[in-house]
Amino acid sequence: MPMETVLLVRTGILLFEERVIVLVIGGGGREHALCYALQRSPSCDAVFCAPGNAGISNSGHATCIPDLDISDSSAVISFCRKWSVELVVVGPEAPLVAGLANDLVKAGIPTFGPSAEAAALEGSKNFMKSLCDKYGIPTAKYQTFTDLSAAKQYIQDQGAPIVIKADGLAAGKGVIVAMTLEEAYQAVDSMLVKGVFGSAGCRVIVEEYLEGEEASFFALVDGETAIPLESAQDHKRVGDHDTGLNTGGMGAYSPAPVLTKELQSAVMETIILPTVKGMTAERCKFVGVLYAGLMIEKKSGLPKLIEYNVRFGDPECQVLMVRLESDLAQVLLAACRGELSGVSLNWSPGSAMVVVMASKGYPGSYEKGTVIGNLEEAQNVAPTVQIFHAGTALDADGNFIATGGRVLGVTAKGRHLQEARDRAYQAVEEINWPEGSTAGTLDGEHFPRSNLLQENKLTLRLSSSLFPPHIAPLPKPGCLLLPQLSLPPILPSDLPLKKMTSTTAQVHILAAPGFSSPYSTKPTTLSPRTVFFSQGIVIKTTPLNLSISPPPPRFDVSTHAKGNPTGEQNGPMKVQ
Repeated sequence: MPMETVLLVRTGILLFEERVIVLVIGGGGREHALCYALQRSPSCDAVFCAPGNAGISNSGHATCIPDLDISDSSAVISFCRKWSVELVVVGPEAPLVAGLANDLVKAGIPTFGPSAEAAALEGSKNFMKSLCDKYGIPTAKYQTFTDLSAAKQYIQDQGAPIVIKADGLAAGKGVIVAMTLEEAYQAVDSMLVKGVFGSAGCRVIVEEYLEGEEASFFALVDGETAIPLESAQDHKRVGDHDTGLNTGGMGAYSPAPVLTKELQSAVMETIILPTVKGMTAERCKFVGVLYAGLMIEKKSGLPKLIEYNVRFGDPECQVLMVRLESDLAQVLLAACRGELSGVSLNWSPGSAMVVVMASKGYPGSYEKGTVIGNLEEAQNVAPTVQIFHAGTALDADGNFIATGGRVLGVTAKGRHLQEARDRAYQAVEEINWPEGSTAGTLDGEHFPRSNLLQENKLTLRLSSSLFPPHIAPLPKPGCLLLPQLSLPPILPSDLPLKKMTSTTAQVHILAAPGFSSPYSTKPTTLSPRTVFFSQGIVIKTTPLNLSISPPPPRFDVSTHAKGNPTGEQNGPMKVQ
């Protein structure tokens, strides 16, 4: 059955608007965010999600079909025909690599997601690397091995640190950054001899270790044309202060200022577009979203491709979808039809942040079936808060329970990153889930310096780790002199009651307009009046006297706004 066409009359102009029913494949937080955006699309009549989860169903963002076997292409095709589905959006990578998109397209059902051949960009790191070699796409130097002794010899020749990767899909666990030769040898042993990743690790890539800052880049592709999405950045480590094991992602924010307009242009010209053209030349056109994992190399400042994913990132998708203001259904249909060249995307101003709540113990073993309460109260903290469900179900009493590692994505928008963060954590605090936890690291400390930049503001952090970043005003253009700087009023909630009379600390200038890099003070003894800490609240504080070294450049608001910061300031500067 063809999609319905509705004739609209607006100010005397006749417009045709397609009405479409959409099926989203998957059941995690990414898929919930896609359902949320599709349900808001003016042209979308209905959204199905298979298998979905209890949170998606309860939110009203989609009708979940838990009994539809998404590994059975014929079952999915039959469902689409029965319910007049005119667009399928495939969320996770496994169905794509298995060829679901091939079968749907062959059946005449528009599908956003690459064919199995094109999904090899994620399904085989060797395929991706070979494509980079052939079409001049910048990436880390590498060699591919199936022979253990040859791999170890190459590792010995290259030295450490070095990166070992399983060739195939390994649930995000197939990359080991080896800081010593012994760690590298153990990594190839585990893959080639012990088979810890099964067939995914029967071939390994040994790759040059790159120094720099990681970034993520997303682009929609229709086979010929690519258009960039807004920037987003995720946070992988499970522990406080960027420690602990890597995870699927414990939070994300958008935009990510590390990806400047200049860098975005460079990524499109040197990485994304050559990939799209190369895939077409290899007779496996790519239709879907390209998610490029990048390293902004320290030596050159230029982007290099680390890896490709062939689907939206999770949890980056969550912050992108709450900021997207365009009709997602029509945008994805345009990609399926090869019509992206005429599409432009609209995004809400400001920032968005998602904080992932995970079961305690994740990414290791964790308890399932724990009850989660107060979700409605958390959702109502602010109109811009949206809670996406990744691993929830309902128990016999109708309570939400946790069924996975990453369980909730508490997302919020704000005028800037700090406001988005505050709203997200206010919602987190409302949720009653003793067995849940967050990374506790989305406090600005682990974001690049540019992410903390606010107009006419200076962002500081004490290296004593007692204090979160503190934003202080710049008194006037052309000057970085602060007449008074007081310690921030909020401290980590787990600090014991104690009395501090003096301490030695260092203040880091994390961000200020016109700065090209962070600056730090020399270690300084702080001798405040008596300061009491109780339940994480500073009862009394005092101004600090600090000398900044090296001196930051002089800052002028008018010239910086035009992208032309002035020269260096001579001599030390005082923060009083």
